[in-house]
This record gives sequence, structure tokens and C-alpha cells, in this order.
Amino acid sequence: MIGVAMTQGGAYMTPTYGAKAILGVNPIGFAAPTREEAPFIFDASTSSVAVNKIVLARRLGVNIPGGWVAKTDGTPVMEEAPAPKEFLMLPAGGTREIGAHKTYGLAVMAEILCGILSGGGPAFVRRQGLNSHHFIAYQIDAFTDLEVFKTDMDHFMKSLRECPTAPGEQRVLYAALPEYETYQDHSVNGIPYHPEVIEWYHRKTAELGVEHFLGN
Repeated sequence: MIGVAMTQGGAYMTPTYGAKAILGVNPIGFAAPTREEAPFIFDASTSSVAVNKIVLARRLGVNIPGGWVAKTDGTPVMEEAPAPKEFLMLPAGGTREIGAHKTYGLAVMAEILCGILSGGGPAFVRRQGLNSHHFIAYQIDAFTDLEVFKTDMDHFMKSLRECPTAPGEQRVLYAALPEYETYQDHSVNGIPYHPEVIEWYHRKTAELGVEHFLGN
């Protein structure tokens, strides 16, 4: 099957030209199977970035790129600057000239399918007080032959992967290809952990008296 999933995120994002957080960040996910190639699995918020990246940047005292946020009056911050304490999230693209109206439209679509269709209302209303979701599953063989679909998917993904690169670039990727390669590596060589994470894990399991199987 092909899977589509949407989630109504917290109301942090302003519409293009807006000055109020009306929209959720509303991630949209899509997954399609292949035969030999890595499957295509796409998952992204309709906002410029995840809200937590802004919070983390402020905590670390580092700058954020232009186009991520707007001032509280709705003015997009288009230059690199410290992460502000108060801000509005921008749709991906930042401004209409760079295409923000397109992801703004996708965010509204997700609001309609997740919040309004479920009866919970848009993100800034939250009639039921909870996030709403929307899921779709396409049975591939109801549309076309499954094996033909997988053959076409392999050809498509391989063509993306082998696409000639722009100057200075090493390779072309597609959604979930790096993760698939990491999965293959970890399946053979194990999952690497930072020494501080292992030390914390050992300390906590010792405090709780819990047996574990994580090495040093």
C-alpha cells in the first residue's frame, strides 16, 4: 500500500502576509514501497523548520538562518540573527516571493483534513483540546499491477539516485535514502551511541536496579 498521514500541529505558524499564529506546523507524511531500491518515505512540516529547532537555537545561543521566523508583527526575518524569544513560525519558503504561499496552502489543506473534517476545528480553536490526524491508505493493486508498480518505482528511485549532480555536489538523494543506508549499516555493524549516552544509561539502570544488555 501507499500511506499518507497528516497531523495538526500546535498553532505556531502565521499565514503568508499574516501577523497571528493561526496555523499548525502540520507535518505531512507519504510512503511508497519499492522492490530493490530504498522505499520513498517523505515526512516534513509545512513550516520552515520544526519549532523545537528555534527553541534549541535560543537555548544554545546560536543564530538561525533567515526565513525561519517572523517578528510578532508578521515581518519575516530574512537575515541570519539570534533566535528571538517571541516569534511566529513562517511557512516553508519564508516569503511569497520564495514560495511560502505554496506550503501555506498545504498547511491549510492539512487543517481541513485533520481538524475540521474530524470536528475538532482548526489549530487555533482545538474544540476537543487534542491534536487531530488524517490517514489514507491506497491499495496499489486496486489501481495497477503491484509488480509493475514496484518495477516503475525502482526505475524512478534509481533515476533520482543516479541523476547527474550540480557543480560541487557529490550525489542526488531522495527522501528516506540516507536513513535506509544508515539502517543497512546499523543492521550489520550495530548502532553507535555517544559515550555520554551510554554512561547515562548505565547510571540510570543502576539507580533503578534494571538489568540491561547495552555494552560499554
